[in-house]
Amino acid sequence: MASDKKKRNIILTVSLILVIAAVSAVLITLVLIEQNKNKSVSSEISSDMSADEVVNAVMKKMNYTNLSPISKESISGYYQFPDDAVSDYAMYISGKSGGDVEITCFILKDEAAEDIITNSINEHLNTRSAASEQSNSSSSVLPVTTIRYPYVFVVVAQDSDTAAKSFETVVSDNTVIASSS
Repeated sequence: MASDKKKRNIILTVSLILVIAAVSAVLITLVLIEQNKNKSVSSEISSDMSADEVVNAVMKKMNYTNLSPISKESISGYYQFPDDAVSDYAMYISGKSGGDVEITCFILKDEAAEDIITNSINEHLNTRSAASEQSNSSSSVLPVTTIRYPYVFVVVAQDSDTAAKSFETVVSDNTVIASSS
């Protein structure tokens, strides 16, 4: 009889351990599924940000103040691109000519528009550089362009690299297409 009681206790103990293991496995699986949902949601949120929201978030992280928005109509004075290349864009500058800080974000309609926008950015930065040389400006601002599809981020500032990293944090999407200085 003691042997039967011992066998029953062993069976109950093993059964209890199996139930605990099964419940633990289910709970761990649920936690992992929830974490993946949260990653998907944060990716969706970042890709749903407007160009203005991206620029404002970077400006906030960088503590940039006194930057003025450039109207969508006036951006064509800086960048030349067809309307069907981007779905949204925003530009902010300091001062009248953007001499100290210039931040621009484009949201590409598709990957084919990347070359068009990159060429437009290069033309603008070359024009800006030539104007700076003509005025003998010894400004130490450096342009940085970062592409994280669908976003193209351009910053011209003394701390451009840091601003570009802030942009990366803001969009927090792990698919960097290209980054150049």
